[in-house]
Amino acid sequence: MNLFILGATGGIGTAVLEQALQHGHAVTAFVRSPEKITRRDCNLRVEKGDPHQVDQLASSMVKHDAVISALGARSLAKRTLLEDCAKSTIEAMRRSGTHRLLVVSAALLFPDLGLAATLLRFILHNPMIDSKAMEEVVSGSELDWTIARPPRLTDQKHTGRFRVEEGRLPRNGSSISRADVAHFLLQATEAGSYVRAIAGICY
Repeated sequence: MNLFILGATGGIGTAVLEQALQHGHAVTAFVRSPEKITRRDCNLRVEKGDPHQVDQLASSMVKHDAVISALGARSLAKRTLLEDCAKSTIEAMRRSGTHRLLVVSAALLFPDLGLAATLLRFILHNPMIDSKAMEEVVSGSELDWTIARPPRLTDQKHTGRFRVEEGRLPRNGSSISRADVAHFLLQATEAGSYVRAIAGICY
């Protein structure tokens, strides 16, 4: 497959890139700072660009089978990064003829996670607003989308052992490694699974 990755210099994006190359896929990493990607592979193409810019995205996205967005908020300030980039990505996909989109959101958007989650939602109020707005843009599109909602992210090693449920977080799930979120995204891309679904993923 020919995969287009946004957020390829972050923890999840780096893991998606590495695992995709290990699986023999061709990968385009669309990033603001190409120098941050030190991985070298004949199947890897690194494109410099701004994920807000539709024209840049669309021209780089032609002839790709799927787009995987691992963009994430890096501050608690009020921002619309995820929502804005979802809008530009979807428009670029329309122009380029790409139909499969997978994005990373947050398990805190599930309503039934208890009191601790309520406190975290208060602390992460602005990122949650942006994530929710991003989800509304993605789910309102005509694309074959998948929204992954992981809980607390860790830097543990890739295990390939995690639980997935549509529409909710698996019971007592509290964490998952970035590498295993990447595994889920790649697995769903390859299998064509969880299409037009919100998936809770955790250990």
